[in-house]
Amino acid sequence: MRGALSKNAIELFSTQTFLFGILGAILIQNAKGQWTQSPPSSPTTPSPPANKDELVFVHTVWRHGDRTPVFIFPNDPNQEEVWSQGFGELTTRGMAQQVKLGHFLRKRYIEQLGLLSSQYNSKEVYVISTDVNRTIQSATANMIGMYSAGARWGTDYPDVPEWPSAFVPVPVHTYEFKKDPVGLTRSFCQRTNELFDLVAQSPEYQQLNDSSLTLMEKAVNIERTHGLKPPEWAVQIVSQLIAINTKLIDFNSGLGLKPFLGIDFAVEVPKMLGGTFLWQIIERMDQKIECLKNKAYQNQSPKGILANKLPPACRWMNSLKYYAHSAHDMTLAALFSTFQFDHVDFDRNGLPDYAACALIELWRVSERDEFYVKVLYRRDDEDKLIDMTKRIRGCEHGACPIDIFRQRSLPFKPEPDTETLCRTPLVYRPIVLSPNSAGSLPGGTAWASIVFWPVKAAIILCSNTLLNFNHFL
Repeated sequence: MRGALSKNAIELFSTQTFLFGILGAILIQNAKGQWTQSPPSSPTTPSPPANKDELVFVHTVWRHGDRTPVFIFPNDPNQEEVWSQGFGELTTRGMAQQVKLGHFLRKRYIEQLGLLSSQYNSKEVYVISTDVNRTIQSATANMIGMYSAGARWGTDYPDVPEWPSAFVPVPVHTYEFKKDPVGLTRSFCQRTNELFDLVAQSPEYQQLNDSSLTLMEKAVNIERTHGLKPPEWAVQIVSQLIAINTKLIDFNSGLGLKPFLGIDFAVEVPKMLGGTFLWQIIERMDQKIECLKNKAYQNQSPKGILANKLPPACRWMNSLKYYAHSAHDMTLAALFSTFQFDHVDFDRNGLPDYAACALIELWRVSERDEFYVKVLYRRDDEDKLIDMTKRIRGCEHGACPIDIFRQRSLPFKPEPDTETLCRTPLVYRPIVLSPNSAGSLPGGTAWASIVFWPVKAAIILCSNTLLNFNHFL
């Protein structure tokens, strides 16, 4: 079957699939403290725009809030019944995180910058989510935080006693996993399969080729966050698992891998995993610019003579100002990889935390009718923004003119389109590995078997099955 995963890719994705949902819990802080990859950077406040600069469009993408584990290791005393909604579901903590994020976004885009109306306007805002419970609920919670303060009784919500006070039911659109811009190229793409076949053969990966163990790390930390007690033997090896986890997360974003057999992983991996999403954002901004520049259409009311002659995109984009995407840690990581940061999570190791949010803003210099892009980041559940624009490769001078932003993004554009690229074989120089080369360090030392023998048997069960990718994010 075209696109089916090969043995090497299954091994790599099985390791990574369990891995990529894991590190987020390590970064969560609770009353008793948590392990962290590295100290958080000092947030910086974005410089204010020039007086005549106007914010015209924003694309936000956030990770869902805190969730229950997606899996636990065998013999864990905290089985699925401990969690009231089961595995992989949004917790009340996660709901609160998203409400807080919604408050923050309201303050920026309604109260400070005046981009959006105080009350929800269906023509201004579009919210979309992956078709997963926790991301849909996160989007709803986020909109509660964004629009409850301005809600009008009898106008935005009904006058019935059963209706929650100030709850405005903002529509959340969804799409199936096969149409997800990140999920598509991960799980249903022959070229990505071939690419990660090659990653699995790389010298860097061969040194870490026995590491689904970090699945346990995630469960341990989530249990601690929610006041449950994991087995002591599992807690003792978490610090050792972090090193493996960090490396594999880097590999999945194309970091830490040298070009191999003619393939530059630093370009090819971001293109296959984040390129589609990046270019959806760029094309949306281009549509907005085209509609704003077309004065003949822009100045016509919906009832005007030229109303029926509006390009379909402009009929929507003329009013649309805010496009929100509720997704997963790997959605953000894939997007960030196309920005060519030095780390997966911008300036630190590991995956983006719960409720982390990237803001891609399109600004207009009105006096010259020129446009530029700013990329901001809110994380750690703090109401502060990091301006990441200068750290995007090719945008080192800060506010990035749209032409430059588009040009620097060309290496990551799926050509001619994503589906065709997925059907196009990856061309590289083949290599034949010796039967004993996999899963060991130079010298043949079975590293993971020595260091992690207490949980080796438990992980074998996990490594033999590739599960639906979006269950782990």
